[in-house]
Amino acid sequence: MHLINIIVTYDINHPARGEAAIFLDKFLPMNDFNFNPLRKILVPTDFSENAEHALSYAAMLASKLRSKLVLLHSIKVPIVAMNEMVAEVPEPQLTKEANLQLEKLKNKIRARQLPVEVETISSMGFAVEEIISFCDERKSDLIVMGTRGAHGLSEVLLGSNTAEVISKAACPVLAVPYDAPVNGIRKILFATNYNDNDFRSIFLLTEIFKPWNPEFIIVHAEDSHHPRMENSAFEHFKEQVVSGIPYDKYYFNLLDGGDVESAVNDFASSNQVDLISVSKRKRNFFERMIGTSLSKRLAYHTHIPLLVFQGA
Repeated sequence: MHLINIIVTYDINHPARGEAAIFLDKFLPMNDFNFNPLRKILVPTDFSENAEHALSYAAMLASKLRSKLVLLHSIKVPIVAMNEMVAEVPEPQLTKEANLQLEKLKNKIRARQLPVEVETISSMGFAVEEIISFCDERKSDLIVMGTRGAHGLSEVLLGSNTAEVISKAACPVLAVPYDAPVNGIRKILFATNYNDNDFRSIFLLTEIFKPWNPEFIIVHAEDSHHPRMENSAFEHFKEQVVSGIPYDKYYFNLLDGGDVESAVNDFASSNQVDLISVSKRKRNFFERMIGTSLSKRLAYHTHIPLLVFQGA
């Protein structure tokens, strides 16, 4: 066992450095710190093609990481008109139909002979509320949800259950577009804004995807009005990541931040990135992308999944 002595300091001008030092101090020695951060993956489903594709993506992760998959379907009781009378469809009938559908999905995973434990659960209620409640009560480590096709990431997420779950969930959420390839992960992009929890998110991101041995590309869209300050802050952050997290395929790029979303999108597209990740804290990069104030349509390749870590 190799021990590392770290002096925990906090520089008000570079909060990410303080967060990095505190995180290192808490989990040392990191070279011996090996664990599975995704023991239980929650996959909500409405039995649509998008949801089934997200399940395939989740199964890929679970089989590699030896995680348990939990399929959750939330049943909203419909009201139907019968000869001018209003009647509810019986709950037992809806539950039975949902359980049959869930069992079919479970059998599809079994047919692929993946080494994955699968649990199925149906519940009565509104989807987002049930997902959040289940995640909190059953301690899910990740939620994987599908997104519909659209012209840009903001359009994919805005107003969807996925966006609402991302905003409310206590655990990370992976949004999987309907046409995202399920064939391995070679390049992962993390967009940092030096948030307090970015270092922790990069560490967890590395631990999750280390079995794929991917390249991790860490980018920041710089403020063109303060280039020297931006370069200094980025170099400090780079130093903390490289020296603090034992992995040898980190790459760093400082992007022109005139238009943050376009800069990240263009970089991801031109570098054939398989997954984008961000940390959500207050009104950061992710929230600007899906915010209602966004007037410009994003020229974004929606086949790239988005993994959002929650702020501390």
